[in-house]
Amino acid sequence: MFHCGALGTGQATKIVNNLVGISMLMVAAEAYRIGIENGLSLPDAIPVFEAGTGRNFLTVTPHAASEAYAAWAGTRGEFDALQSIITKDIDLALSLGEAAGPLPMTNALRAVLAGVGDETFETWSLIANSAPGGEVDDHG
Repeated sequence: MFHCGALGTGQATKIVNNLVGISMLMVAAEAYRIGIENGLSLPDAIPVFEAGTGRNFLTVTPHAASEAYAAWAGTRGEFDALQSIITKDIDLALSLGEAAGPLPMTNALRAVLAGVGDETFETWSLIANSAPGGEVDDHG
């Protein structure tokens, strides 16, 4: 259990945590794709990211990123379902943050999420397949 403030702040904590995680998730996928398409072995590079500023929940083990993206992009239906949840979470963050003032990055992320489609699914599938023996069924 964690105490994060007065009664009711648990929901805000969850929404803020999800906003940070979603931001990282979306940008990390594209960053990893850039690396992979330029010859980087993601499982070999993950320990470098874990030791540096790229550290996040996808760098805990050499195969954490490929396993996570494989779970989220196992089929197109699973990917689309997760994108729906992600969009809901960003909408909650925007609603919660209305009184905080302008939120240009969160609004930009929401706009980007509105256009997520084949290219992002393909990126996530590429990362899922970046580990030896990795396979994703992209026909679901």
